[in-house]
Amino acid sequence: MDANAFLAAAWFIPVLLKMLCGNFVAPYLNKQISQSLYLPQKLALQFLFASIFAVVIAAHFGQIVFSPTALFIAIIGIANAWASYAQWKAHEVSLSRTSFFMFGNGALAMFLSAVFLDEY
Repeated sequence: MDANAFLAAAWFIPVLLKMLCGNFVAPYLNKQISQSLYLPQKLALQFLFASIFAVVIAAHFGQIVFSPTALFIAIIGIANAWASYAQWKAHEVSLSRTSFFMFGNGALAMFLSAVFLDEY
């Protein structure tokens, strides 16, 4: 079998895996995790250690800068942590309602990339 026939025949495998994982496995795991105990503490530790790791790496390479841009990036990181917590709480309340409105994430990302990055 030549390479073109192989590539043409196997395109559906990653698509099928994405459909299975995205539509069955991920929602099941999200629901199980969102109902676990101490979710806020787990999220706080996740973002705390991620920020500590980033600061250690930046310090190692001598790239720690205190500027308005760095403050803006820190504020976005805090907002991202809060959004992650809100997403998990939404999964805990109702996964079906959360999934119904999830398309907005992709639509917002596409809109912002078109406006700010001129990606059409």
